Amino acid sequence: DDIGPPKPVFRPAHELGPQLVTTASYTALQLFQLFFSSSVLQTIIQHTNAYGSKNQQGRDKPWHNISVEDLKSYLALVVYMGLVKVSAVTDYWRRSQSYSVPLPAKIMSCRKFLNITNALHLNDPQDDEENEKKKGTAAYDRLGKIKPLYDNTRDACRTFFHPNQNISMREWWHQSFLSCSLCMPSQNGLSYESVMSLIDEKMLGTGYKLYIDNIYTSPMLFRDLLSKRIWACGTIRPNRIGFPKTTTNRLPRNAPRGSMRWLREDELLFVEWKDTREVLMCSTSHKAYEGDTVQRRVKNNDGQWSQVHVPIPGAVLDYNRFMGGVDLSDALIGYYKVLHKTRKWYRTFFYHFVDIAVVNALILHQHLARAAAPQASKVDCHNPKHVTDDSTAGQLKCKLCHQKTPVVCATCEVPLCFLPKQDCYNDWHEQDDTSDPEK
Repeated sequence: DDIGPPKPVFRPAHELGPQLVTTASYTALQLFQLFFSSSVLQTIIQHTNAYGSKNQQGRDKPWHNISVEDLKSYLALVVYMGLVKVSAVTDYWRRSQSYSVPLPAKIMSCRKFLNITNALHLNDPQDDEENEKKKGTAAYDRLGKIKPLYDNTRDACRTFFHPNQNISMREWWHQSFLSCSLCMPSQNGLSYESVMSLIDEKMLGTGYKLYIDNIYTSPMLFRDLLSKRIWACGTIRPNRIGFPKTTTNRLPRNAPRGSMRWLREDELLFVEWKDTREVLMCSTSHKAYEGDTVQRRVKNNDGQWSQVHVPIPGAVLDYNRFMGGVDLSDALIGYYKVLHKTRKWYRTFFYHFVDIAVVNALILHQHLARAAAPQASKVDCHNPKHVTDDSTAGQLKCKLCHQKTPVVCATCEVPLCFLPKQDCYNDWHEQDDTSDPEK
């Protein structure tokens, strides 16, 4: 039996959730402007006009400076283009009996929209020139072209929302940085630096649990996070430095579902689990196995399918649960993302920052709406159900008290006691909205 780590004592630096006046009324635009403030707009206008003027020098038509209203109109069209899709940007201004989109032409001309797009600049062009001279040296700033908006978006996210205990992150930023040739030289690697730059225990507090995928997970990262009193769990690649080399007796390919092996190296737990495929996990916050099971469909010898309960490590169970917040955020951006093809990598980031502002404004709005709603409505959308028709069979371990229970929440899929003297069901749903996937 594995001896699990002590449970983290969660001490957030601030009250959880939106860092706003919850009694105030915020419009959708005001929430968006938390991430695209008037000072941000002025910075973009200044640098775009400087870049546009520079590019038009010596040409027949001079650059006409854009105003705050021009940039707001441009942003409105960028968001609109995420809602209404056409084949090419110029199609938004097509006028024919069979095909037309009337709104864009009422906001600005196609020529003006394209001019702003081509001149769009986030950093001072003179600073960019000076930075380019340093290319190939340690003083070169690979993020220079997006620095102002990147810093503002990061600071706004930190300022206006304080996360719950379970934080998840995935590989979007890593992929984007690689595709834009932004691999910052680091002794520990980009994945390590990406995580450590976002995790500040003085700002967040301690006792947090971080869930990440295998592009970030490494034994060194997890140990260094633990030194900051931040626990971590994630899928891991077997070729990572520090991954245990005692792998000669790995699970066979035909191992049944639910088979598992584990190895502990001090505070690091490594778990191998067989589902439809092999899953490798590393964690500093879990015990190897705590008796949890999940339902799976399996085919018996007669070729018939049936539902069975198979063992599952706690690390896999919690990883699947808390990484759902990233899936939700990715989905919200993916539904109506404003990003369209561009030759300049820094413009790709500009469009993604607009996506982040829209989605974060929505999340803040949802949290503020819940705070204003009656407290009794917290569990209205959750319904208890029995695991099987027989309340004495197929019982699972309660997520709170760890006693056996035949009841799960149909929404959260979490086993919980639901008895007059042991009501873990309501206790679970009333504690800081821990089942909320956005957190």
